[in-house]
Amino acid sequence: MKKTLRNLAAIALIGATAAGTPAFDMGPTPLDAIGIRARIFKGAKSVPAVTIEARVRQWRRGAEVREEKVYPVRESWRARERGGEWSCGAGATMEIARIDCLEPESQDGYATAEALDAAFEAGAVRFAKASADDVAEWLRQYAGISGAAPGDFSRLSGTGGDIPAALQVRTGSPDRLACIFKVRDAGGFWFYAGFSLGAPVSETAGRNLLMDFLRGCGRAGSRSPAQRLDSRYTGASRSSGIPDDPRRAAAKKAISGVDGWWWSENADYVFLSDLPQARGAGFIRETQRTMSLLRKAYQRYVPATKEVGTCVVRLFADEAGYSEYLRAAGAGEMSFSIGLWSPAREELLVQYREDRAATLETMRHEAFHQYLHYATGRGDHMQWFNEGYAALFENVRINPGTGQVRVLCSGNRAQWAEKMPEEIAAHLAAVRDMPYAKFYAGSKKAVNLNYVSAWALCYFLAKGCHAVSGFEAYRKVIPTYLEGMADGLTAEEANARAWQTVGNRNLALDFLAFWKRRKTAEGYEPRQ
Repeated sequence: MKKTLRNLAAIALIGATAAGTPAFDMGPTPLDAIGIRARIFKGAKSVPAVTIEARVRQWRRGAEVREEKVYPVRESWRARERGGEWSCGAGATMEIARIDCLEPESQDGYATAEALDAAFEAGAVRFAKASADDVAEWLRQYAGISGAAPGDFSRLSGTGGDIPAALQVRTGSPDRLACIFKVRDAGGFWFYAGFSLGAPVSETAGRNLLMDFLRGCGRAGSRSPAQRLDSRYTGASRSSGIPDDPRRAAAKKAISGVDGWWWSENADYVFLSDLPQARGAGFIRETQRTMSLLRKAYQRYVPATKEVGTCVVRLFADEAGYSEYLRAAGAGEMSFSIGLWSPAREELLVQYREDRAATLETMRHEAFHQYLHYATGRGDHMQWFNEGYAALFENVRINPGTGQVRVLCSGNRAQWAEKMPEEIAAHLAAVRDMPYAKFYAGSKKAVNLNYVSAWALCYFLAKGCHAVSGFEAYRKVIPTYLEGMADGLTAEEANARAWQTVGNRNLALDFLAFWKRRKTAEGYEPRQ
């Protein structure tokens, strides 16, 4: 017969001696993602949860391309169970999780979102009646407590009325403590808390630390005011028409219990930020509004063939937090970057700067990459198209009264084009067919030439050939390219098909002729 968790006996010594153990904050921290509150080590910093990185499986049969987005099973499972993680300067760390299900089995470690949801649901049903052996296996999978067995649990009593059951777990390491516990009115789940102290502790000191922790635990409130934009900054308790979807929910969960982080949302975007609300709330509120207007402009220029849905923006208060997050996400050192779109993690990452215009310019550029990813379902576009269209939206004029967005022939790209139009014109054919790696290779000057040429080409195709007579032959290039991508062609195949529509026109000469009359195109905006 399986042993039950309520009939377990004593535990052996945890370890040697220690001068002391970390103290906890007086007030509890709400962990909304798992429905409880708990006291955290005093002075500890939250370890942000990094968004799960997706992978695209692709099958090709003739001209047909089938794609399927899959996610790492282990990381997805750990994110589901995770309540929070914290670290102290003294080397101590702690983590809290909800024991909901075991890691699902998979053939290659990846699964679709639908398959994961089904596996999680089935696992949760099983864990509704978890045995001691089930929990011991969970501890092995999640916490790496490989020797955990029912006999390694011992009861902790006197934890208070909010904790009806608590058990200490033998970790096999003298500087590590662990316990599992239940919280009254928290769904009947078992929860896990693990502590790495950086130095061995005695049995008495370790047990006292666990008891101190458990006495501060309880059910979380129905809402955590610190985790969303305060209503005094929004002017309303909640915007109407905001859909509930997994992408939005996962974004909010990622910052649950993380010190200083909060979220704000509208129907199109959810912003996560660690900017102080008194300083950043107005900026984010206005940015959300203008980004929604901008999305409509994206739609006019590049009509969506797929549902775009919620877009996630993570706005960092400073360079240190931005760089730390990139390193944790595996992006390495990117000191040159102040913003990027991460398609694998499905987040637009931006570093806030006091020069708000520069912050917004970066955000508009990267947000187009984000839109294109969802709107076409493809992440393998030609770089002249991907970077050129993103650069188009760096400089726009938005009328907040009418909601009109106008793409301008101004800014850094336009200034470079004005300085060397002949060099840009001569480079258009090369950048048009340039593969991904070559686009970003070479000197800073060479890469800048690629960017400016891509911007110039897209400005010509998106506005110039429609507004200025004599260049009508180019009007089918963008629609034909997008149709090819939607039909499953490779980006190179779609690109070749698109440029066949112009016949034998000389792109360099046509661009130079347009550039002399470019002011005619400024008032043109595509309609849907």
